[in-house]
Amino acid sequence: MTSYADTSWWVAYKNSSGRHHTEAVKFFDDRSDRFVVWTPWQWVEVFNSFRQIERMGSLPKRPAIDFIRALEKEIRLGYWPHVEFSWPDTVRATGLPVWKGKNAQSS
Repeated sequence: MTSYADTSWWVAYKNSSGRHHTEAVKFFDDRSDRFVVWTPWQWVEVFNSFRQIERMGSLPKRPAIDFIRALEKEIRLGYWPHVEFSWPDTVRATGLPVWKGKNAQSS
């Protein structure tokens, strides 16, 4: 089963001292056929979140840097499959209106 994990899952999964870490690990471990994909959007969101959490003082500086470096290494090694997809095609698949200039219409 392919899963797209949002930023909150990544933060909980990687931060073992976090409140939701156990649930995040359970989500991943519950199904042996589950694999979580990694997208370019997550790169920005997840890394930024680690740094913002650090900046708020909820995470010490060193662990935030270590989380980011470990995740980068895991991605390079292929542990988290890298996936890119077309956002317009994704929106069209939902049946939601697609912006086409002044008057948005369904495609």
